[in-house]
Formats: sequence, structure tokens, C-alpha cells
Amino acid sequence: MSRKIKKRIGRVCLYLMVFVIVLTVVAPFGWMVISSISTKADLLQRPMRWFPKNPSFENYSALLFGTSSRTTDAASQFLAALKNVPADLYEAAEIDGASKVKMFFSITVPQITPIIFFNLIMQTIQALQNFTSAFVITDGGPMKATYVLGMKLYKEGFSYFKMGYASAISWIIFIVIMLITLVLFATSKWWVFYGDES
Repeated sequence: MSRKIKKRIGRVCLYLMVFVIVLTVVAPFGWMVISSISTKADLLQRPMRWFPKNPSFENYSALLFGTSSRTTDAASQFLAALKNVPADLYEAAEIDGASKVKMFFSITVPQITPIIFFNLIMQTIQALQNFTSAFVITDGGPMKATYVLGMKLYKEGFSYFKMGYASAISWIIFIVIMLITLVLFATSKWWVFYGDES
């Protein structure tokens, strides 16, 4: 099997995996919305007994929902980065007798470190600003197992109308994001490789 066909099969599998993840996460919550607004079908009026009221399960479901919503962008970026790795580097390594594992860690990973760096920053920011998955799935419960900072900001500002407190929380989130981003930028010179560097 040629390398071109393998790349096409890998690309199809990657997008299929993203589609399946999103579908398996979104479909149950769509069913919950339908069951909550339906007043005619007896089947839709029944509660979803299979959805356990367990804090650990709620954490995993919120994590899966949040992860799947950001997987598509990251997958397409990594795919583009992998396609831009120069083929002559692999050919030279193969002539030198390097193994596939050696080529992966010595060629592939260094060449895609800018995308790893970018996604590390973006995923950190999105994780610290997380609100949607906790609000849509669990509303912060049960027992505040998924009560993230975004949920607290929303509750304090728009449920209890403590705008000063909510503003302070938003500033804390901003400062934490800024500190983490500065640390990542400061350490990037030791592990991020750019192709135009000598």
C-alpha cells in the first residue's frame, strides 16, 4: 500500500473519529432536550434513568463534551502540520537506518511543535474559560462536582446580580490565563522549533 493511500485512510479515520465522538456526546443531550419539551409521547415524558446522578460520572461527561467540541479544530491543525513536514527529512533518516520510532521523535515531533505550542495555549485558555459544558449538562451539579469558575461567574453575576464579585472572578481568570501563557512563552524557546530558524 502506497504512502499516499495510507495518508488518505488515516485522514478519513481521523475525521470519522471526530464525527463519532461528537455524535455520541451530542445525541443523548439532544434526547434530553426533546424529552423535556415533549408533552405528547409517553416515551419522551419518562425521565432518563440511565443518566446516573453520580459526581464522577458528571465530571467525565462534562469533560467528554468539552473535549469533543474542541477536537475538530485541533485535529485539522495537526493534520495540516503533519502534511507540511518535509519528506526529504524522512528519506534522509531512512537512508541513515533510523527506525520509525526514532523518526517520529526526532523529526515529526520537533516539526509540529509550533502547532503543539499553539494548541496548548488555546486549550488552556478554553479550559479555564469553560462554561458551556458544565451549564448545559449538569448546571454545576450534582454537589457542585462540575461547578467551574465560569459557572460561578455566571451565577454570581446573572443569578445573584453581584456584578462586582463576578467582575473580580473574571479578573482572576484573566490573571491565571496570563500567567500560564507567559510561562509557556518563556519556556517555548527550549522546546518549540520553527522551520526558518538556522
